[in-house]
This record gives sequence, C-alpha cells and structure tokens, in this order.
Amino acid sequence: MADDVFTRFHVRYYDSRRAGRLALVTMDNGADHTRPTVFDQRALASLGDALDEIEGQGDVKGLLLTGKPFVFVAGADLTRFEGADEAFAREAVRTGQGVFRRLRALPFPTVAAINGACLGGGLEIALHCDVRTLSRSAGPIAFPEVFLSILPAWGGTQIAPRVIGAQRALQVIVHNALDNNRMLRALQAFELGLADELLEPVDVFE
Repeated sequence: MADDVFTRFHVRYYDSRRAGRLALVTMDNGADHTRPTVFDQRALASLGDALDEIEGQGDVKGLLLTGKPFVFVAGADLTRFEGADEAFAREAVRTGQGVFRRLRALPFPTVAAINGACLGGGLEIALHCDVRTLSRSAGPIAFPEVFLSILPAWGGTQIAPRVIGAQRALQVIVHNALDNNRMLRALQAFELGLADELLEPVDVFE
C-alpha cells in the first residue's frame, strides 16, 4: 500500500479588521514532529492546489505560510531520489520552480513564519515570500543539499544572494554544507539576514 503520509498545504482564512482577509497556509504531513514535513511531487501539487484556491478568492490581502509544530519544512523527501535519473531531476526542478514562482508572484504581501526546522526546499520556499519571521526556537536552518552533491535548484542559488549578498550566500549554501554540513541556529540565521524579524517562541496563529 502506498504511503499516504505526505505534505499538504492546508488553507484557512482570517478576517483582520486592519488588514482585511488573510490566507493562513500550514504545511503539514499529519504526523508528529518525529516524522518531519518534507517536499515531494505530491506536496508540490498540493501547493499548486492551494494557490489555485487562494487566487480564486479575489479578496485576499495577504498570506501567512508556516509549518506544523517544531517543523517548517525539512527539505526534500530523499527516499524519492532512489533510482533518480536526469529526466526525474529535470521534472522535479521544473515543477518546484514553477509552483514556487507562483507563490512569489502573488499580488499581495506574503510572510513565511519559520517556526521550526527549515532546510533545503523549506528555506527556498521561505525565500520566495516577501518577508520572513523567525522564532528563536526554530532550527536547524540550512541548505544541506551540496553536502549530498545536490544544488538548491528551487531558487536558493538565485534568491539567497539577492537577500543576503553573494558572500554570505556562498557561506550558507556551499561552505557550511562542505564543513560537515554545518547548520544555523535561529539567531545566526537572523544575523545573516535570512529573516526580517526574530520573535520569541510563540504559537504563530496566536
């Protein structure tokens, strides 16, 4: 039987007196923190479906993206890489870039509320948002792909230098990964500029 535990993008709405109608999107695979949220083709399809719904509303004024408790997104589902060939890699890159680009192009402000582990594709989707907040309890935060001989191909190599500068981006993407896959704590990530605001640990929706 196929594994039915995969990341879904759950959408709900909040009517703010000051800001208007907001889309609240949670990335969750339905399991507890011992089985982290990861991305595969099904997750990317779910993001596409969520964007279809949000874009069809017409009155949404902003979007907040976050993860389940203790996990924002822990990267790609590496179990799906077994036996991968060039065609698989090209399709995965094309699909991820396409759906992340749609998130980036939304005509209203988007906020990534990083509340836990934020790795690889998780950091990339956060970088596609206009603003990033970071809980002090969040982490680890990193691009571990290069350690596995994989490039962060969903925008990490393009957007990270724009956000934090080329030298810092090389440190995060390449040097840290090749230094025994060194990862960042929340304060370090904030000081590098990967987030716009550092918050005390709190329930995001509260």
